[in-house]
Amino acid sequence: MTPPAANGGMRASVIGLGRIGAPLAACLAAGGLEVVGVDVDRRRVDALNAGRAPVAEPGLAELLASGPALRATTSVAEAVAASDVTFVTVPTPAEPDGSLSARHVLAAAEELGRALAGKRTGHVVAITSTVMPGSVGGPVTAAITAAAGREREPGIAVAFVPEFVALGSAIADFLAPDFVLIGEPYPGAAPELDELFRVVCRNEPPILRTGLIEAELAKLAINAFLATKVTFGNALAAVALRLGCDADAVSAILGRDRRIAPGYLTGGLPFGGPCLPRDTGALASLARAHDADPTLWDTVLDANARTLAGLVDEVTTTLPVGGTVGIYGLAFKPGVPVTEASPAAELASALALRGARTVAFDPALDRRSIEALGPSVEAAPSLEDCVARADVLVLAAPLEGARLDALRLNGAPTVIDCWRSLRRAGSAA
Repeated sequence: MTPPAANGGMRASVIGLGRIGAPLAACLAAGGLEVVGVDVDRRRVDALNAGRAPVAEPGLAELLASGPALRATTSVAEAVAASDVTFVTVPTPAEPDGSLSARHVLAAAEELGRALAGKRTGHVVAITSTVMPGSVGGPVTAAITAAAGREREPGIAVAFVPEFVALGSAIADFLAPDFVLIGEPYPGAAPELDELFRVVCRNEPPILRTGLIEAELAKLAINAFLATKVTFGNALAAVALRLGCDADAVSAILGRDRRIAPGYLTGGLPFGGPCLPRDTGALASLARAHDADPTLWDTVLDANARTLAGLVDEVTTTLPVGGTVGIYGLAFKPGVPVTEASPAAELASALALRGARTVAFDPALDRRSIEALGPSVEAAPSLEDCVARADVLVLAAPLEGARLDALRLNGAPTVIDCWRSLRRAGSAA
């Protein structure tokens, strides 16, 4: 059993201070743990040590400003020496075949192993990065134990503890999860994690324990299922549009069925972001590698791509010769300054490749982020400016309140309203 810290509490370290790792570190510290963050990016380390948010995530700056016991370093050895549990939250990008690369996880595992070689007390390693099933119990554990030179007590417990958080609500999702999933090599391998989550989580979530591979597969499956729900919602909305009926009313009825639930059914843009496309592709790749049928996952990805291609065609067909496209909302979800795998950002890039002039506005993005999408993409200083200059306006994010008024007051051009903002507001614009 890992001994408690000198102050009677648990100590944790987090390797990787990106969009998931930084909020996780802050939430662990807010729960009363002594936390050390680790990153190779000195700017992130310096920001965290100065009490600033190293990444943009709503609520993170405020949480850090409250003064939790949190510091950062570039040294894995320093962090391991000062902690009892280490979370690994490094990137796992997709390979060309759709599988997830474990190269960053394995590099972190080797560093962890070397750091643990000189530690004479037990330590829990919690892999949080999404990986292909079989990774944690196979090459990841092998890399740690080989570098550490020891496998038994005072030993090293290697678990898979995936996150189920959404960018934009990561703080709330970490502090009040629906459940906590712990994959372990054998029952009771890491009892310390129960105590940790009981201390940190504010809603007493159920803690689900299972094998490593089951937990790894469940992580991929949840995101692939969400992607499937989005695709279903988009297909349903397309049918409703052609029937002239209210797509939102139909999806709301579906959501009232407790077997279905309302989330992710609202038809609009195709799914995007750093997780859903990647994990759905990983599940398809996994199925192919094990001679299982990948048709469902491939179909979801194909339908998603065709939804975007259809939107590109609709915009270019509507656009007058020499006209300008305006796009409101380029982030993959409102309020989150991330354009990675954003359908709206991909729309802007595709239009730029077709030579269309595009002016775009997103309150969460700066000019540089917008204009990096293509040589024909220009950042508008405001929604009003974007509307005034556009011949065709694409509402790629929902509009409401003052922003919806700005659209009306500036004499909206032809509008392609992906989220039916105008209909919900009772406007015929």
